[in-house]
Amino acid sequence: MLNYLKYRKKLQSQLETLEGLDAEIGELDDLVGQQEAELEEIAEKLAEARRKVAPGFEQRIMDLLAQLSMGSAQLKIDIQEAEKLL
Repeated sequence: MLNYLKYRKKLQSQLETLEGLDAEIGELDDLVGQQEAELEEIAEKLAEARRKVAPGFEQRIMDLLAQLSMGSAQLKIDIQEAEKLL
């Protein structure tokens, strides 16, 4: 009977630990969701900045190529979005 009580107490302790882990997993899932949303926002700002500077960058490269007697060379920057970051 004593072994049974010890074993039951041990199992109860393990169960409490697992229940605590479930709560922690839920909190971590929420944190991951928040960080993914922040990442998406930052990625969109970065993509917009890239789209803004691309035409000027293209022109500067074309000007440099012309100075190198490579006026017929062409450069086109094509910025495309990935389907999903993660």
